[in-house]
Amino acid sequence: MIRWLTIALHLAVAGLKSRRSLLLDKLLAHFILSKVLLGACLVLAAPVWYPAAHLASALETGPQQNLLAWAIRLSLLLMLIGLYWLAKRMSYYMTIEQKPFGRGVKEGLLDARLHLAFLPLVGQWFGDHLGESHG
Repeated sequence: MIRWLTIALHLAVAGLKSRRSLLLDKLLAHFILSKVLLGACLVLAAPVWYPAAHLASALETGPQQNLLAWAIRLSLLLMLIGLYWLAKRMSYYMTIEQKPFGRGVKEGLLDARLHLAFLPLVGQWFGDHLGESHG
């Protein structure tokens, strides 16, 4: 469906043949598709962020601020930023580089894996272990 959206956006302005207008069309399709993908990512991640948000509000029923509630909110904010970045990368591969939907999603996830591999403490979980020998 998302691929059809990008095709429809490109066909809607197919009459404009100049290079500049085609670039603007791709940028408009990239903008729209990134928002659609962000919405899809938020729906897919709802089983994680929705209960966590309710847990954070339930922890703060007392008169004092709870450190755990703020840590949960910070992690939710980081999750939102990460999902936005992932949606932008996937949209870039689908609209600007003209890759199909499945390939664009795969390239976006590979980019995320590469960036996560450089994080301290958890980076080892995302590194490439194919070249290592386990003997």
